[in-house]
Amino acid sequence: MLFEGSSYAQTFFTRKKEKVKSLLEKFYTDSSVTPFFTETDSSLTVMFKDSTRATAKTSFSYFFNKNGRCYKETGNGDCINCFEAIVNGEKNAKRYGWKKVSETIYISKPFWQMAIVYSQNAEGLNYSVINRYFNRDEHSRMYHSKN
Repeated sequence: MLFEGSSYAQTFFTRKKEKVKSLLEKFYTDSSVTPFFTETDSSLTVMFKDSTRATAKTSFSYFFNKNGRCYKETGNGDCINCFEAIVNGEKNAKRYGWKKVSETIYISKPFWQMAIVYSQNAEGLNYSVINRYFNRDEHSRMYHSKN
């Protein structure tokens, strides 16, 4: 699967950009796809192009706070399986205990303090996995509510 390694975005949180890029490069070295990286001071984006290499079909961006630590991953494209692997994958579902709290938001167990915000349209799926999206009390209240 194209995104299998990146589908564990949670493992990138709090890591520096150089480490995130190194982990992604290592993973994609063994895969059948060729990633294209672009960087800014506060972000790292990896794109994958279709077989004609004409347009980017899927991209994943990692965002870094003022301390240079990863706090957010955003995925865009046609990889529905990638999103499902994050939420429903056996490893992630058990460890993070994702709970749907609205039509567009999932949150992890309060210990992890992560949220997934997503949308789907004709172009595909867009999602963000965000560390500390809600404050600790709000996150815990929402997770334990009977929703």
